[in-house]
Amino acid sequence: MLEYLKKIAPHELDGVTVTIHAMPDQPSTMPEVARYQVDKNAKTIKLFRIPIERLGHHHPGDRWYERMVIESVVIKAVAELIGTDPWRLMPGKEPWA
Repeated sequence: MLEYLKKIAPHELDGVTVTIHAMPDQPSTMPEVARYQVDKNAKTIKLFRIPIERLGHHHPGDRWYERMVIESVVIKAVAELIGTDPWRLMPGKEPWA
């Protein structure tokens, strides 16, 4: 998914670093567990594997649905980083402009 996003928004994603971490470092008083964290100044996205895998609405044994959930988190994180609506980045939409 990230390669697709880099193709449609190469200038906006130039130099962006994406890393995968087990869990976010956040206080237990937060209302929900973060799936990702964006730092616009550092041009970084941190994806949190366990919340994405375990707290999503997964269908057991449905690999396609699991992939869709993961890709939606990546799209939301990239959209937040570059300041656009996530729907503009979805596959099948108008070319990035």
